[in-house]
Amino acid sequence: MSIEDDQWYGKDFIITVKDTESYTLTLPGVGTTLTGKIDESLQFEGGKLLVGINRPLLEEKPNMTIIGTYVYQVKNKEALIQEVLTHLDVTSVDKDVPVIRISYKSAVPEKAAVFVNALASAYIDDYISIKYQAAETTSQFLDNRIDEVSKN
Repeated sequence: MSIEDDQWYGKDFIITVKDTESYTLTLPGVGTTLTGKIDESLQFEGGKLLVGINRPLLEEKPNMTIIGTYVYQVKNKEALIQEVLTHLDVTSVDKDVPVIRISYKSAVPEKAAVFVNALASAYIDDYISIKYQAAETTSQFLDNRIDEVSKN
């Protein structure tokens, strides 16, 4: 979903999937219902929505049904940050060792795992970058000192 009007942030959009070809979108507050086609963008005042189907998953699990009513909400950046912060816990295992414990609470286990793994990966990349920069600075300093001593 792409939001152009701030009025839509934090509101519940109702998406009713009728079949594998079409759905309806009920806009929050105004109650306007629009009909859209799967895999085609649906424009509404202040935004647009694209609903797609994971067809390989449906082929893999033929008993899975997508027909139903779903609630979708888009949060603004500040609300999203606050939500993450309330469910995130990062603690240092030891002050002298660059090891941290990251936990994230979510009703969806896969979401928690993906988030924690992405955060851990960013931490590792940042740590390696900082250590590399420190080693590079030390190396340049030593090279400069060796040049000075050699000249003297």
